[in-house]
Amino acid sequence: EVQLQDDPRWGRTDMDWGAVPWGLNSMCQYIQREYSPMGGIVVTENGCAVADDDVTMAQNDTFRVEFFQGYIAQLHKAIQKGADVRGYFAWSLMDNFEWALGYSKRFGIVHVDYKTQKRTPKASAKMFSEVAATNSLRIPVRVLIASEFVAIEEGSARKTTKDAPPSQKLAEAHIEPRTVGGLGA
Repeated sequence: EVQLQDDPRWGRTDMDWGAVPWGLNSMCQYIQREYSPMGGIVVTENGCAVADDDVTMAQNDTFRVEFFQGYIAQLHKAIQKGADVRGYFAWSLMDNFEWALGYSKRFGIVHVDYKTQKRTPKASAKMFSEVAATNSLRIPVRVLIASEFVAIEEGSARKTTKDAPPSQKLAEAHIEPRTVGGLGA
């Protein structure tokens, strides 16, 4: 049996996944070095769930903004080191239905009120708009530093729940699956 472990110092998404921007840098360099893909590398999904059910909270999704800033900064470093990255797509444009968890996790850069279907851009959407308009990334120094590789300190690793079935994660957190419109999570 494989046991997954990660560092408790890493940021945690609402899915309890570790935020590890330097991993994208490392992975892109590895893919380039080992495969040199014709047509380059395209990152098709990169994002995180953040607990921002309330539209006011969603409009200030600081964790997601810093998540994307760190990952984009590390992607840039991979490009500087020779990775032929041709595209990058955030997951996801709008909050949506996740097959395993229904509407209980929000990945979007645009908040969706599931009752009214009203869409509201989050701070992360505004950050991407600025990146597209200026072809540059403004990033706080502390976020850039936090995006760098940090070795797990011996004895400090924690068992991760990344691959635990959703029902197990909910049970461990003592959360009942949410239903929306009669659909179970």
